[in-house]
Amino acid sequence: MKTMYKFVACLMLLVAVSCKETEEIQPIPAPPADGGKTPVQLFTLSVKPATLPVASVFTAVISAVKEDGTPLYTDANLAFTLTDGVLVSNKIELPAGHYKLTKLLIKDEKKNVVIASPLVNSAKATGTVKALPLAFTEAPLVIESASVNETDLPEEYGYEANAFGETPYIKIKLKSIVYIRGVEYRPATTIKITSGSWTKEVQNNSEVLLPRKLETFHFESNVWTLHSAKTVTLTELKTNSRVVLEASSVAKLLKEQLVYSPAAAGGSVVSSKTHYTYLESGQLNKIFYYQKKVSSDELELQTIHEFNYSNGTLVLIKRSNGKNENIGFSTFSYDPQGRIAYIDDKKYDTHITGTFTYPLSGKTEGHYTFDNGNTMTYQMTYSELNKIEDVAYGTGSESGKYVYDDQINPFYFMNYSDLLFSNTSKNNRLNEEKSYGGIIPSLELYKSEYSYDAQGYPEMLIRSYRGYTSKQHLFTDTIEYSYY
Repeated sequence: MKTMYKFVACLMLLVAVSCKETEEIQPIPAPPADGGKTPVQLFTLSVKPATLPVASVFTAVISAVKEDGTPLYTDANLAFTLTDGVLVSNKIELPAGHYKLTKLLIKDEKKNVVIASPLVNSAKATGTVKALPLAFTEAPLVIESASVNETDLPEEYGYEANAFGETPYIKIKLKSIVYIRGVEYRPATTIKITSGSWTKEVQNNSEVLLPRKLETFHFESNVWTLHSAKTVTLTELKTNSRVVLEASSVAKLLKEQLVYSPAAAGGSVVSSKTHYTYLESGQLNKIFYYQKKVSSDELELQTIHEFNYSNGTLVLIKRSNGKNENIGFSTFSYDPQGRIAYIDDKKYDTHITGTFTYPLSGKTEGHYTFDNGNTMTYQMTYSELNKIEDVAYGTGSESGKYVYDDQINPFYFMNYSDLLFSNTSKNNRLNEEKSYGGIIPSLELYKSEYSYDAQGYPEMLIRSYRGYTSKQHLFTDTIEYSYY
């Protein structure tokens, strides 16, 4: 746990002499040219830590600037003595004026940095820390700092890489990535590091400490069925503290979904089937939707979706029923960045148009017009290519927040677009939290449990439903996936 330190600088106006700017801050300065008439400020730094570092001699390295920004001290040394559990610095005398402290590192007798004041916007400058620079204009001046251990890096406090001197470890960021059609996946996996007889295993997307005494490190990982490895020297790590293992694979094509629902007589029955076919290019060609007959367990073809492209871009989905009769369509147009700008959608007697804009990074907004004159606005928020939040409002309202796994969503690579952007998340949705204004549903999906194949694709999904108001479990259904 980080230990906080409060530095209290007691400022007093005196008529005395000013000090020279030297590497060592002098407690007793030389007389000024005006014979001692220049008013000066005399202050000391008192450090009373909650837990005192194990040392008997302490020296601070400080930097400060004048009101105009010119240097007052640059990496000057300031001695501390330990008195009654409190670290007290030598006195410093300065001409009266305004100054800012821009650096404060306290070292023990072994020259190890044990206390540091973080700079503003650094990783260690949390909401409970007053980060540097701080002005000398108030008395007492309170400076909060953090304890430093051997795993901390100067950069985390906002200082240059060598500010703490040579540490026995170098800290790196390590991750293993798989690219599917250029889309980045970083699933949970173990990365093994070796250097001769030295070995270490860490989780993906983590920071790791490597001994500086070793010259070369070998990294390897297995993500799904893909192996990646890299050997890096310590010299290379000093100039680039990030190691990335990379592998790539083509996207698997989803062939079929079977949905098993509870049967009236107990057990389960296949209630629907969805079958996908593709062009030689790998793009969707047709989707066939089957539904169980009421009178038997036989599946009956209900709907066919046929996908049409122009120069590789989806422009039209034709819909027909099981008798090959036309029942609707969706047409698509795009903005200059290739994003969907307009959808014209017709199913049987329902006709909806949607206009889409992208006001901010990670934000998508849809404006819909229905054939009865009603309108709706739908706002979507994305993070790392997953829709994590949405809100819709018109005659009523609906909002949702969503949680995902780190595996591959096969629908993401289908380019199967619809009015609600249902297939635009790269991972599979695990959980959702919905709220409604106006009409509320009778049931809700409250849990999704996946099992996956060796390549990171869903094999089975068990969905659990409950009453929206009662929150009592009602039933589960199961989806089985198969691939080409």
